[in-house]
Amino acid sequence: MAGVIEDQPFTLEKPRYDLSAYSGRVKQMYQQTNPKYLFVSRAKADEAKKLLDDYAEGAAPAGTTDAELWEARAIREAVFHPETGEQIFPLFRFCAFSPSNVVIATTMLNPTVIASPILTLGVHWANQSYNAAINYANRNASNPISNETLAKAYTGAVLSSCTIALGATYLTKKAANLSAAVKTLIRSTLPFAAVAAAGFANVSLIRGVEITDGVDLIDDEGVIRGRSPAAGKLGITECGLARVLWNIPIMVFPPVIMSQLEKVRP
Repeated sequence: MAGVIEDQPFTLEKPRYDLSAYSGRVKQMYQQTNPKYLFVSRAKADEAKKLLDDYAEGAAPAGTTDAELWEARAIREAVFHPETGEQIFPLFRFCAFSPSNVVIATTMLNPTVIASPILTLGVHWANQSYNAAINYANRNASNPISNETLAKAYTGAVLSSCTIALGATYLTKKAANLSAAVKTLIRSTLPFAAVAAAGFANVSLIRGVEITDGVDLIDDEGVIRGRSPAAGKLGITECGLARVLWNIPIMVFPPVIMSQLEKVRP
């Protein structure tokens, strides 16, 4: 099977999957975002971490299988911050991001919400508050973030999101006499534009220090070899673009599909 070697012996030094293959990268990402790790308790996470610590010292319990070790490593990578070693609050783990955004995005696309300025402000504020919490909980700890920077990032994201979203509400009311196609275009593009712009603003503001100060460069042995502003810029750019692209399937496609289905219903 591409991307993973069946019955691969456990190791702490290398990923379980072959990251040079697309299928391996997909499996790795699915493992990191698997919603089941949202329900891992603090005690179970500590047990997984202890098992890996014992393994590293050559003191793993007799009979421990590779599968158990791989699962323990998956739990540690999903639950613990890789640099601080602290457990991440369940709702702020990456494994909670997808299910949480199903609720948030569905609410944003609700015609009743889009038509109401108060509801629009509320849901976009809630979305950006959640994004800010996710960003902080999974931040690059090698670059400490001041409270002032956090406040600027949060304010910038909320303002950009709410401004564009309120524009959608305004246009929706003005488009009452327009064609269904135009209404669908407004419903599918402006909420998406609000979220995408705010997401890019959020990550750029909260992680801007990575561009000016750089990020740590760590070799395969875990040794810091220096700092690179170029790597920081690349990371922020790719993260920002990802926040734009991953909203397309859930915020652009559904309104378009639903409008087409409405045309063919009996």
